[in-house]
Amino acid sequence: MTEVIICDDDAMALRQTRRFLTDSMHLWDEEMEIMTYTDAESLVKRIRSESERTDILILDIDMPHMSGMEIAKLIRDEERDVILIFLTAHDEFVYLSFQYAPFRYIRKEYMREELPSAMKAALAKLRARRSSFVCLKTQDGERTVKISDITHFQMENRRMCVHLLQGGVYLVWKKLKEFKAEIDAKDDAFVQVHSGCVVNLRHVRTRRNGMVVLDGAEETEIPVSRRRQREVSETISNYWRDHS
Repeated sequence: MTEVIICDDDAMALRQTRRFLTDSMHLWDEEMEIMTYTDAESLVKRIRSESERTDILILDIDMPHMSGMEIAKLIRDEERDVILIFLTAHDEFVYLSFQYAPFRYIRKEYMREELPSAMKAALAKLRARRSSFVCLKTQDGERTVKISDITHFQMENRRMCVHLLQGGVYLVWKKLKEFKAEIDAKDDAFVQVHSGCVVNLRHVRTRRNGMVVLDGAEETEIPVSRRRQREVSETISNYWRDHS
């Protein structure tokens, strides 16, 4: 599900943008949830919420109290990974907004012509991005992490834990087999070293005494099961050869 937010202080213009977007949805074969805001402060509260995720933000530049560019600055300062599309009735605002790296500009008077192509490009970018990220359903809600940042995932006390390069650990409500299949569909750099653990080949530093040693916030040793020793050794050697 792609989450799209439209923010415009002009309620009539907001309804029009939503209608144009809804009328064009059949073109993209994408299930979307569309939310609207006329109040910038409420939007900012949502953006700052750890539990809320926004994929695409269609944002009017010229709004009272808090402008679209102020909201964009907040998003970039907090490193939120949102695809930002600016709406504007004033061409001069376009040049002022370059510093916030918007994905597209839509001129309100050309909404019907420009919105479909902007959304098509944004959704294509979103699909490409999703192939390098995975959504984790944890006890604290959904978390999106970069697959390359995962060092390993394993069963611990009957729960699956996903370990990250920076040292974080997420407890995930999913079976290891299911999660491995999800990862394998997006990334081929993972190998199962024993029945309860899968490691990311990117972060294998070395092998010693039947163990693989992983990079990360702390060096981690993971045992390799006897029956998988040869397979894992060959897989690591091939990965190092191909990525050296």
